[in-house]
Amino acid sequence: MLTYILTLLMVNLSGQTEFVSLDEALEMPDHVEKLILNFSNIETKLPDYRIKKLINLEELRIVNFKDSEIDLPRELLYLENLKRLSIYGEDLHVIPDIIFDMYGLDELILSLMKLDSIPEGFSRLKKLKSLGFTSNNLSTISDEIYSLENLESLNIGGNKLKILPDGISNLHKLKYLTIQARTLTDLPNDLKSLKNLEYIHLSIDGDIKLSLHEKLDNLKEFSWHGCKSFPTFICNYTNLEKVQFWKGSMKMIPKCISNLKKLRNLTVSSHPISELPEDLKLLENIILLDFRNTDIEDIDPGILELPKLSNVLIEDCSNFDNLLYLKLRSKYGDKIVK
Repeated sequence: MLTYILTLLMVNLSGQTEFVSLDEALEMPDHVEKLILNFSNIETKLPDYRIKKLINLEELRIVNFKDSEIDLPRELLYLENLKRLSIYGEDLHVIPDIIFDMYGLDELILSLMKLDSIPEGFSRLKKLKSLGFTSNNLSTISDEIYSLENLESLNIGGNKLKILPDGISNLHKLKYLTIQARTLTDLPNDLKSLKNLEYIHLSIDGDIKLSLHEKLDNLKEFSWHGCKSFPTFICNYTNLEKVQFWKGSMKMIPKCISNLKKLRNLTVSSHPISELPEDLKLLENIILLDFRNTDIEDIDPGILELPKLSNVLIEDCSNFDNLLYLKLRSKYGDKIVK
């Protein structure tokens, strides 16, 4: 008993705010800010009515939930400080109705589930800033999502999307956009109306047309898995710091890459590019160049002398001249890695 009291005292002094069971959290309800329930532990239970005592709870995360439906207590509605809810369920195919009454939520993540459609009710979550439907079975998204005008982050990666309807321009505050859908054939026509984007991550294999707002002053990161050719228009977004392209059929990097003076990370990996433009030498802020699994045969030493460059990755570049590599390695050391 004395050991248990001392343990509680030590936890209290350490300022613990994260707990892994409701029973544990109820030992010090006023301290609980985050509750993570991981159902890979067979002893983990869903919260019951007692959760209303966690008056300072800000985040509830349910991980590895095994059943096809989940029953959450209505007492969650008493928790005025609850802003973030995440549910990761392997067989879940229904969203609990109570979620649509949780009007104070800022962030909602419904991931690794078996959702094949988005039910009505999302339009009631007017305060949502971040929404994620990663790794579900969605073929499209509901127009209701486009009514969430405070949304700043939308992640619909890992689905079976075939079409995204127009209307995304209503999300005028959107900063972070992730779309991963190998089967997608087209993007919303009004995507080009979004002018506050800071992060764009695409994973699309199809030959689609991408049109973005001509002036994205806040855009810092752009990545595209499955890109067919270098989208030269991104060279106009001069505040970009990270540009990444994986697994596609890109054959060249255009000279306009030199426009991106703030670029710190450039990845063109698993593409059949064979030459690097001399203009890479003008990227004075570049830290990482990743050309793994490409067809490049050599690299201009001037690139390796860029002042902030830490690494050039050329692993799995079978055409790269080995003698040249050894020569560069002897001069530049770990800066170049094959």
